[in-house]
Amino acid sequence: MSRTVNTEQVEQSIDDFLSQEIWNDNHLKFYEMLLRTAKKYSKNAYSYKNYSNDNRDIINNIQEQPWFQISKNQPKILHLLKNMHVQNIETDPAYVVRLNFNNNLWFVIEYLDRQRKGKREVKYRVSFCDNMDDHAYICYYSSQHLRSRKLPEYERLEQYLTGLTRYDIIMLSNELVIYYDCDHHLSKIPMGHDYPLPLKKLALETTDQLQLSK
Repeated sequence: MSRTVNTEQVEQSIDDFLSQEIWNDNHLKFYEMLLRTAKKYSKNAYSYKNYSNDNRDIINNIQEQPWFQISKNQPKILHLLKNMHVQNIETDPAYVVRLNFNNNLWFVIEYLDRQRKGKREVKYRVSFCDNMDDHAYICYYSSQHLRSRKLPEYERLEQYLTGLTRYDIIMLSNELVIYYDCDHHLSKIPMGHDYPLPLKKLALETTDQLQLSK
């Protein structure tokens, strides 16, 4: 549950306590607790400072896209994006982005390409999931665990993104990948073992199919 804190009052209380000329054990313990707490949440502060404007940038970009302008689900898509925040970004050994949409919904981008024990290991996935880490995949590949999948897993994706069309889901996912796939790892690679198209190409073909159906 989100809580609001009056930071001025908290800061004043801390300052009043620590500004006493003569310290005792309580002052030292309190000071050390502040240092531990600051270190504990430093990654959260870093993520917020560096990614707090992502929502605005992504929304501004998506609103300019033709696919969004013809979508009948604009309010639902905007609601998702306005509630989105970066849960965490990892860079070693894999590049992983986790976006939290709240309401028990996450979006995950993961890419790994490394040499391990003399063999190349490649793994990537793009998916929506819940807090039980149960994934509905758009893209999935693992050189270590070859597995056929029917991608994208539309039926499972629709369970997580109620009310959005398959077209909306693909186009929204593609926009998020474009934004966070800084090194363009996922722009050209196939979506999976049995699916030769990259996500970007699928998005283009999906748009073409929609236009032909008019």
